Amino acid sequence: MKLLRIPEERTSILLKNGKKNLKTIEISLHVKINADKSGEVEVSGTDPLEELLAYNIIKAIGRGFSAKKALNLLEDNSELLIVDIKDFVNSENSIIRLKGRVIGKSGKIRSFLEKELNIDLCIYGKTISIIGNQNNVEIARQVIFLLLKGGSYAAMRKLIQKNYERLR
Repeated sequence: MKLLRIPEERTSILLKNGKKNLKTIEISLHVKINADKSGEVEVSGTDPLEELLAYNIIKAIGRGFSAKKALNLLEDNSELLIVDIKDFVNSENSIIRLKGRVIGKSGKIRSFLEKELNIDLCIYGKTISIIGNQNNVEIARQVIFLLLKGGSYAAMRKLIQKNYERLR
């Protein structure tokens, strides 16, 4: 059994449409999920891997992903990575500034990263979360760390290009 807490405002995604999203996760992974409006979620099952996968799907929903995007974690070699912006700065203004660097003007950097790396990116609260293929998530992690440490957008593009050439 795994317990987790997600933000109260995100529980509505799980409990939406008569708990349709919960039932989809339960049926897909043969687990039982108990969730309430306070954000407390309990996942139990007989297979520890399926239990962990259900836990990660719910965690992704809690970090701002739609249920549809979180369910992409069911695909082979897919993973969730959560980067805590507080590891890079400690003031609220700095957190807002760094979130803006990753989002970019009118969302252009975020869209570019999602398209180029074939990932889903969610900036929510004090975290940046990534869902995608393991190799692409690792490249995205490197790129996001570069941006959070103040690297230029040109350096970001070079890093993406270098990693893609290495993977081929």
